[in-house]
Amino acid sequence: MSMPESTRGDQEIFFDDEPIESVLYAERRTGPSNASAFAEARSETETIVADLAAGKTREAIGRIVRLLDSERAVPLPACKKFFLALADLIPHCPRPVLPEDTGDCGPALRAIISRAERHEEDAVSSRAKVLLYRWHEGRGEYAQARNVVGPMLSRAERENDAPLAATLVNNYGYEYLLEGRPAEAEPYFERALERFTRLEDGFEIANARANVLTCRFALLAPNDWNPLVPNLIETHRALRTHRDWRARKTMRLLAELSAERGRLEAALQWVRRAVAASEAVPTRLREDDEQYLEGLERASGLVQRPYRDLIRATKGGYDLISSKAGSTWTTEK
Repeated sequence: MSMPESTRGDQEIFFDDEPIESVLYAERRTGPSNASAFAEARSETETIVADLAAGKTREAIGRIVRLLDSERAVPLPACKKFFLALADLIPHCPRPVLPEDTGDCGPALRAIISRAERHEEDAVSSRAKVLLYRWHEGRGEYAQARNVVGPMLSRAERENDAPLAATLVNNYGYEYLLEGRPAEAEPYFERALERFTRLEDGFEIANARANVLTCRFALLAPNDWNPLVPNLIETHRALRTHRDWRARKTMRLLAELSAERGRLEAALQWVRRAVAASEAVPTRLREDDEQYLEGLERASGLVQRPYRDLIRATKGGYDLISSKAGSTWTTEK
């Protein structure tokens, strides 16, 4: 069954149910009933669209939830329009910075997903689920994000969608890493690395290796880091080759390694590069890097300047990495 559509002609179709008295005596108080299943929701849909255009985000999202939670018929174009409006609000990157008035985006996305699945509109449903787990990440709700990613992963595996399954295995592990649980995250990254290797996806191999290394650096004592260094250098070079902002992962590890060895100036250079790498990406991961930079600067006794001045001062001397955030709906982390 497909999602119902609405056409301009629907607005001009009426039932022949007007009372005969109204016709005979020209007392047309009610008129015939509109035969379109979408007539009842049309006014509400138009109000939502107007609220979104006017920047009344909170009101519009609340109306979406109430409308889609009701049993009124809502045409597919309206549902798609609602989804696209929410996609403009939620940055498509790990741990996004969420704008104000997006607290009800989760319920709205679940309502869109429910409607889409009822009418077997997989494209709308799957893309809304990606937004939903990003929304949870932005709120620090990593267990709830896993509850969204897990069923998506199971379905991708049932359907033998190897690239999507590999990405979702990686993303499932990343939710654990964001939650500060590297021991639980590492096995998922290992699985992702194995799958991307079979797929011969060069960048995702490097990205998964960076995730594995992040876990191992977190789980091992600094005295045990040395065997990881060759892999770290090779992985960093691979990420730089693809000029993707997620090279901040290896930059952070190189900064931590330099700091542990007492090379604070080198550590500062690496972490400044990590901060600069995500400059154009609306992610709270950048805030983590900035906090680490602040700590290193205090440790080194540098006179503080605003972070952005420091970052701008380094741009001439370091390789910056352009952002590809939001370029796809499947490559996430």
